[in-house]
Amino acid sequence: MKHVNYLKKVFLPFLVMLVGFSQSFAAPLNGTYTVAGAGANYSDMNAAVQALISNGVSGACVFNIRAGSYTDNNVTTQATSTWRTTIPAILGASATNTITFQAESGPGTVTMTATGTSSTTLNYVVKFNGCSYLRFKDLTMVNANTSAGRVIEFAGIASNNTVNNCILTSAVTTSTTTTSSPMAVVYAYQMTAGNTNNAVTNCTLNNGNIGFHVWNTSTATLIDNFTMDGNTLTGQYYMGIYSQYTSALKFRSNILSKTGAGTYYGMYTYYNYAGIEIRNNNITANSGVSGSVYGMNLNYLYSNSTAANTVTNTYGAITGNNININTTNTGTGSGSAYGMYHQYCTKDSVSNNTITLVTYTGSLTPFYNYGSSTM
Repeated sequence: MKHVNYLKKVFLPFLVMLVGFSQSFAAPLNGTYTVAGAGANYSDMNAAVQALISNGVSGACVFNIRAGSYTDNNVTTQATSTWRTTIPAILGASATNTITFQAESGPGTVTMTATGTSSTTLNYVVKFNGCSYLRFKDLTMVNANTSAGRVIEFAGIASNNTVNNCILTSAVTTSTTTTSSPMAVVYAYQMTAGNTNNAVTNCTLNNGNIGFHVWNTSTATLIDNFTMDGNTLTGQYYMGIYSQYTSALKFRSNILSKTGAGTYYGMYTYYNYAGIEIRNNNITANSGVSGSVYGMNLNYLYSNSTAANTVTNTYGAITGNNININTTNTGTGSGSAYGMYHQYCTKDSVSNNTITLVTYTGSLTPFYNYGSSTM
């Protein structure tokens, strides 16, 4: 008996350690899972993401979120969040092993709302934080915070991620902050080398001060091949898109509209390399806008450069856009209306754009070009 007890003392801790060790290496995820509701595999979105972080994937994964409205009012600790999540690199994710979060019953059936007091720490509903091959589709995502209202954020080396057919809603604001804008609906900022091929397509972006904030700080690292196609942007107070230090930026077939007071830029972009594409967009500033209005403000668009992540001699294309500014300046009358403001750009093709300016009390300039070459 003493011998048996001795064996228990020696081997029992070892067996417990083995069990714990095996549990820490659970099988990778593969297949279809449910989120929220009775009998679901995961109680909320963040629980599903934590499982991905812990286990990785061995095949394509689909997370079907059950119909409903869900709220996360945690603003301090990601670990205790439910419907607000940040996603790092997931082991095993690839072009074949994609990870999809979608509304089980289709568009309009799932609403995820982040609320609570002001927080710059958790200022997002979904943050692509260095992950790749994630897909979010058919979801409504809302950040109701009036001073930290980002909905989607791209960070780090995040690549090959897609947000498609979603409704992305920030709070109403009158902010004109551009640097690290806390009220941008979609926010990509200071991404690291290797980022590429992220896309937001066929989505509706509501409110906020900027629709798309796609912004790095120097030519050392550019945001590469960021695509915005087929989106509808409404209610942005200051800008539809604001971008800087990008490569092969794509902004195509989007609809932008602005009503109400305040200076407005449909598109404000600096320093794109390797051939920007601005095609078939419809930008409208309707009556009642006060202040200066720019349909497009395009600056320093290059195609032949030694900047990082670029392909030289790739011409930019600014074509097929419709810009309509029909507004009365209700201020001092000193504001300006520019359909397209184009300066210090090289080797881009500007063609087949329609620009209409009507009933503006300040100066009217359909097309302004300065310091640009090889158009």
